[in-house]
Amino acid sequence: MTQPQVADLLANSDMLVLPSFAEGLPVVYMEALASRIPVVASRVAGVQELVEDGVTGFTVPPGDVATLADRMSRLMANPELSARMGEAGRKAVEREHDIAREGAWLAELFRSGGPEGKLRP
Repeated sequence: MTQPQVADLLANSDMLVLPSFAEGLPVVYMEALASRIPVVASRVAGVQELVEDGVTGFTVPPGDVATLADRMSRLMANPELSARMGEAGRKAVEREHDIAREGAWLAELFRSGGPEGKLRP
């Protein structure tokens, strides 16, 4: 999908649900959180680096259909919780993934010749 198509889809969504058994850190999580959409995702790989369970959405054990359904139902039944998680997600993305800071960090890596001795801001 194009970026405008993804943005339109997220603008018309109440939550992003992405259950799986293996993930890296899909950009769609960040796109959803930046769009103030809570995320329900499987607790695999780097997912919890972005989706904070109970704060920006819910993480569930892989393959646990009952917990997945429960977390989805909670969000559908509680618009205030969903909105609170959406706002927390937006703030987390703004705080942790600021494009100016990330660009400066990347530029410094290029100038210095690599990540040796360089810690991420």
